Amino acid sequence: MEREQTRTRTRAPHPRAAPAAPLPTPRPAPGDLEDLEALRAAALAAYGVLGEEHASRADLRALVSLAAAACGVSMATLNLLTEDAQHQVESVGFEGAVTPRSSSMCAVVVDEPEPVVLPDARLDPRFADNPWVTGDAGVRFYATFQLRTPADVAIGSLCVFDPEPRALDAAQQARLRTLAAQVVDVLELELKARRLRADVAELEATQRRLTQTNARLASFASTVAHDLRNPLTTVELALGFAGDSLAAAPESPARARQMVERAQRGCRRMSQTVDRMLSGVDDLATDLETVSLDRVLDEVLEDLGRALVGVHLDVAAPLPWVQGDATGLRLVLQNLLVNAAKYAALDDPRVSVGATRHGGWWEVRVVDHGPGIPAADRERVLAHRERGAGVGTTVGSGIGLATCRQVVHQHGGSLAVEDTPGGGATFVLRLPALAT
Repeated sequence: MEREQTRTRTRAPHPRAAPAAPLPTPRPAPGDLEDLEALRAAALAAYGVLGEEHASRADLRALVSLAAAACGVSMATLNLLTEDAQHQVESVGFEGAVTPRSSSMCAVVVDEPEPVVLPDARLDPRFADNPWVTGDAGVRFYATFQLRTPADVAIGSLCVFDPEPRALDAAQQARLRTLAAQVVDVLELELKARRLRADVAELEATQRRLTQTNARLASFASTVAHDLRNPLTTVELALGFAGDSLAAAPESPARARQMVERAQRGCRRMSQTVDRMLSGVDDLATDLETVSLDRVLDEVLEDLGRALVGVHLDVAAPLPWVQGDATGLRLVLQNLLVNAAKYAALDDPRVSVGATRHGGWWEVRVVDHGPGIPAADRERVLAHRERGAGVGTTVGSGIGLATCRQVVHQHGGSLAVEDTPGGGATFVLRLPALAT
C-alpha cells in the first residue's frame, strides 16, 4: 500500500559516506563535460535564482508543492547544480539545504536525454550505494525531471522521492514533465522581466540625459541670442545715424546710401532671427502668414552676399506664395543655399533654385553638382550633428539641415535629399500649396 503523503518538514538528512558506485550510463567526454558545466554555470548566473531574494521563489515553491501532490509522495525538491554543490532551492516534506554534489543523485542523471523514474532506487546500480539511499533519508522511490533552458542546457531537476517503493503512471509522468517545463518558464519570465526593467531604466536615463541636453542647448541659444541683442542694437543705431547723415547730405554718394540701407535691412532680419531664437526654435512657425518665396529668396541672397561669390546661381522665377513663417522659411532657404554653395563642384559651381506644383503641394528644389550624398547617408545628414560621407575638409557642424527639417515639419511639409542627374545633391523642400 502506498504511504500517505505527509506535510511535515524535517531537516535534510546527512548522508553517510559511501564509495562511488560504477555508472553504467555513458558520461560526456572530459572536454564536453567542462563545456556543459560552463554553460550550466552561465545559465544559473543569468537566472540569479540561487539568491534568497529572487522574485520567483514563491512561484517555484508552489510548483514543487504541486509536483509532490501530483505524485502523492512525501518529498519533492527543486535541485540546481553548481560545480561543487547541489542547491535545494525549494523543498516540500523536508528542509532543503546546500549539499555536496558528489553525493547528489540528480547530478548523476542531469544530462540524460529523458527523465529517470525508479520505483526502487536500491535496484539501480547507479544509486544502490548512494548515501541518499543507504543513509537516513532512505530513498526508495525516486523520479527526476530535468530542467532544460531554451538553449537545451540542463541546470538541475525537479525531483520527487519517497521512502517507500512506488510507481508513476503515464498521466503522473506527463504532469511532472509539464511542471518541470513551467519551472524553466518561471525562471525565463523573471529573467526577461529583469532585463526589460533594466532596458526601461536605461531608456529613462537616456531620456533624462536628452532632456538635460536639450535644456542646455535651449539655454545656450537663449544666452547667445541675448548676447547678440546688445551689439545688434548698437549696430542698428549706428546705421540709423549713418543713414540720417547721408540723407541730410544731398551730395553724399548714392552707392553709400544704398549700402547703408542694405545693412539696415540685414540688421532687421537678424533682429527677427534673434527674436525667434529667444522664443525657441519650436515656436518658429506659430504665426503663419501668406509669404512670397521670391521675396524670401531675395532677402536671403542680399544677406549672403560674398558667401555666394564664385557660384553660378540660376533661379527659375517665379517661386510660389505659401502659408508660412517668413523668418523660418528664410532660415531654411539660407541654409540650403549655403550648403549647396559649400559643396558645389569647383569645375561646375552651378546652383539652381526652382519650384513645381504637384497637386496640393509645392516642391522647391535646391540643386548642386558637387559630390552628392550616398543614399545610405541621406536620412542621417538631416539629423543633428551628422554630415554625409565624402565632405572632406569642408567646414560644417551638421546643425543647419536638422534645424531646416524641423522648421519645414512645423509648416506641415517635408525635406528630403535626392541625386542630381549627372552628379550632385538636390534638396527637395515640400510645402502645402495655398488653398484656391
